[in-house]
Amino acid sequence: MEKLAGIRIEVPEVTQSEEGQKKKLELVVQAVNRIVSPTEQPKWDAELIHSKDIVAIMQILIAMVLHFRAPIRLPEHVSVKVAHSI
Repeated sequence: MEKLAGIRIEVPEVTQSEEGQKKKLELVVQAVNRIVSPTEQPKWDAELIHSKDIVAIMQILIAMVLHFRAPIRLPEHVSVKVAHSI
């Protein structure tokens, strides 16, 4: 992200506590949001990503791929059905 956007995200290099990891992730997600969706409410947040929500993770990755025009071909008209177990 830093290299692609030409920015520096000020976060500690190594964070061992869960709270520290969440704070670091929050700073990174905020930076991503400012760059890839500055005018829209993103469909992901640090809490969803930290909790391993696969839809949120895919959405942020796809937003970054599209924003930075990654040299990969994404399939068109893809839909995802999510089943939640009780």
